[in-house]
Amino acid sequence: MKIAAYQFAVTNNLDQNMKQIQKALLQASHMGVKLLVFPECALAGYPPRDLKNSSSVSFHELASAFQKLEKLSADYAIHLIVGTVIQENKSCYNSAALFSPNQKPAFYHKRALWGWDQDNFCMGTEKGVFKIEGWSIGIPYML
Repeated sequence: MKIAAYQFAVTNNLDQNMKQIQKALLQASHMGVKLLVFPECALAGYPPRDLKNSSSVSFHELASAFQKLEKLSADYAIHLIVGTVIQENKSCYNSAALFSPNQKPAFYHKRALWGWDQDNFCMGTEKGVFKIEGWSIGIPYML
């Protein structure tokens, strides 16, 4: 499986971040990539550097972006791991979202929190491993 990582200057502008992700996806599709990985908080921005705090994230806009990423993953037949912020039961998590062709998204919530992370996020409980095409893919900064 061909794996690629795409680093870019993440901002608090969801549309701008999505444009970078779409640009990378197009490039990756031409290179035969099957798994494309993006930075921590790549979709929403990183509190407090890009956002005031985790509660200032527009979760409604993120839900729409998730739908777009599901479609893009299917259209390009590429798995995507995208750093984002997730809200569950009024708790916010620094998360990795896996978008796979023809599958529902899977999420992992970061467990190792310190500094800004402790101030903005709740700790996840599961290990950061996704199964992709028979491979076990670990999220190193989130294990």
